[in-house]
Amino acid sequence: MSLQGKLFFDYNGNGVQDSEEPAVQNARVRLKNGRGDIAVEALTDSSGDFKVDAPMGQYSVHLNVDPKFRYMCRSVTEFTAVDLGYAISLLEGTTELNIGLMQGFLTLPIQAKEFRLGSYVDLDPGPGIRNWKGGTRTYDGHPGTDFLASEGVDVLAAGPGRIFAAASGWPNNPSWTGVDYYRNNGNFVMIDHGNGLYIAYHHLKSITVDETPWASNEPMVSREQTIGQVGATGVTSVGGTEKITVPHLHLQVWNGSGFMHGRVDALDPFRDLYYGKHGHSPWSDPESLWSKDNDPQSPLS
Repeated sequence: MSLQGKLFFDYNGNGVQDSEEPAVQNARVRLKNGRGDIAVEALTDSSGDFKVDAPMGQYSVHLNVDPKFRYMCRSVTEFTAVDLGYAISLLEGTTELNIGLMQGFLTLPIQAKEFRLGSYVDLDPGPGIRNWKGGTRTYDGHPGTDFLASEGVDVLAAGPGRIFAAASGWPNNPSWTGVDYYRNNGNFVMIDHGNGLYIAYHHLKSITVDETPWASNEPMVSREQTIGQVGATGVTSVGGTEKITVPHLHLQVWNGSGFMHGRVDALDPFRDLYYGKHGHSPWSDPESLWSKDNDPQSPLS
């Protein structure tokens, strides 16, 4: 029996090697048996191709690659950490397994040509405005990344997952009346990526996924699936003054492992400034969560 395929640097996390995405050479592909022993291993060649032969059975595939590759995927509907491996329920005949490798797992929530400015804010609890790359484009305590774009531009899921909550009809949706989150953030979608990680998309003009209150249905969404349109719903508070927002997408990454117990940590998608301070967060990381290390994901690069 054989397992064959290729490894490649998956810039956009779609599980397909596109023309600009290079092969990952000299990576070690290991097939482990049920006891966790290495049954067979091989190196990828100059095209990223590999092939290993083993008796019929159940295995897991593990990769020894450049440490910058922290996530991997086989399609737009999933991603997982490289160190977790992939399970093969039964190696039978010739099995094909192409794996896209990513530095992070997030891709752009708005097509690059559609947004004009990104404004990132340091989430450290101390005072002072510390934006991405040291700018001062927003206010102290702003817990997310803003993408300015024209009203009605499509908002895309930055990663695969399940809809944790979604609400439209701001401000008069009777199902959400009196809920501060909905009042402040307007029409929104929140996606649960598993392992306690959530991403919220705020101030939408409209949503294109099924509306659902907190964790009642959780339909699946794929990476880059359209989930709504850029809008100006909700309010923001600056210096104690509330105002309607200008059209933009506010993207907010949460470690929500304690979501239903009143505890969440907002994470830095470019560099997690909570790294080393919140040991309970499985996602606390000094590296970027973007799939190609801020290129082209950083709006200010």
